[in-house]
Order: sequence, then structure tokens, then C-alpha cells
Amino acid sequence: MKVLPQVQVVLRNRDAEHLLAECLPTLCDMDYGNYSILVVDDGSKSSPHNFLKKNFPDVQLLELGKTLEYCQALNAGIEFAEAQGAEFVFVVNTDTRNFSKDYLSRVIE
Repeated sequence: MKVLPQVQVVLRNRDAEHLLAECLPTLCDMDYGNYSILVVDDGSKSSPHNFLKKNFPDVQLLELGKTLEYCQALNAGIEFAEAQGAEFVFVVNTDTRNFSKDYLSRVIE
């Protein structure tokens, strides 16, 4: 049996639960067998914790507790993913929609 590389999908969020609500369903439904999703929140006025726990309980949340520049927030997420053993990090904007179910499988091949 082939061991699949660990992939971490990283999204940066700031006050954009409405975008997460549209983006996360297709990300969560991908057929790749070894991936996780991390939302990096940098300075939202309202934490997305309850929203994620209720709607996407398998999605991890990294709350930075302060506002950072876009790339700084993503870099924090990438460092977190690498510390968790991710072999590949896939950065996604929260306004991205409609990933095909086999998207990660095709990209990692």
C-alpha cells in the first residue's frame, strides 16, 4: 500500500466567515487520503472558532491574536503546518471556490 504524503491546506482569514462558508465545503470533500485544513486567523474582530467548530469540526484553527500582513499570516500557517509534519503545503485564498474532488490527488501525483 502506497503511503501518501501529508498535505496541509492553509487559508488566511480575517473577518471572512462568509467566504469560509463558501470555500470550505469543497476543500473538506476532496478524496485525497492524507490531508488536513488549517485556517490562520489574524486579527478578526470575531473569532471564527465557534463557526468552524459547528460547521467544519475537522478544520484546525490557528489564532494569531493580532493583525499581520497577508504573507506574514500565511507564513505563520506554513510554519505551523511544517511543525505538524506536512510534506506539502497548499495555500488557498478564502474566496476560492469549487475544487474538484480529486484536485489534491492530481496535484500530488
